[in-house]
Amino acid sequence: MEKVKDFDINTIIDNALGWMKECLLNGDKLDEWFNEYCDANNEPEGDREQLIKYVNGLTRIVKWCFGKTESKLPICSRYDDEVNFYSAGRNLTNEKHKKIVAERIAERIKHPFKHWDDCEWLPISEAIRVTFTKHTSTIAGVNGTPGQKIILAFLIKGNEGEINWQDIYYALS
Repeated sequence: MEKVKDFDINTIIDNALGWMKECLLNGDKLDEWFNEYCDANNEPEGDREQLIKYVNGLTRIVKWCFGKTESKLPICSRYDDEVNFYSAGRNLTNEKHKKIVAERIAERIKHPFKHWDDCEWLPISEAIRVTFTKHTSTIAGVNGTPGQKIILAFLIKGNEGEINWQDIYYALS
């Protein structure tokens, strides 16, 4: 699949969802997570109906994370609020101010997926990395809110723990 050229958040989300659905429905790249999901829900592995339910569930999670659904308070909105709080009275075009804000936010926020089952968010993370990038610095060029870009940074990092201030710095760009 060709890498994303347009860094619009909606394009990135759509490309990742398309890749993930294709892999789950017609491939075996994400079978490990689907099997983990089936085990957790006492469902038989390889059941097509269960697979479609899983794909639809992952799609809902992606849309919720990035605020593309009407469900209440997606994660990105919480991080947008953190950015607004810590940037009040500061000029984010000033590199020093932007670093201070990024460091303060990094101290406050933790890994949003830490207590989720791997089968719920790691396929999404893999899809983002394959269809977009493996480097969080790229999020500086994404057309999206800081909160959306922070979520994108978490997903790019995969299962590497909490976010650091440099990733948030890119999200503020």
